[in-house]
Amino acid sequence: MLNDVIRAIDYSDCAEVALLLFCVAFGLMTYATLRLSKRAAETFASIPLSDEVQDPRFDTRQDTRHE
Repeated sequence: MLNDVIRAIDYSDCAEVALLLFCVAFGLMTYATLRLSKRAAETFASIPLSDEVQDPRFDTRQDTRHE
């Protein structure tokens, strides 16, 4: 029964679906990147240069949590 299901599946549209999913994901990432503020972009850009481990989602000057 499983062999019949596998044989009946038409894989010809899988490439188009994969391309569509890639384009949607790429578009969403581009949109999210363009929405970043300049301050957030600078924070993310400085992560490889910093020896301090920090959460880039929070500005350390405004972070009131104690670890």
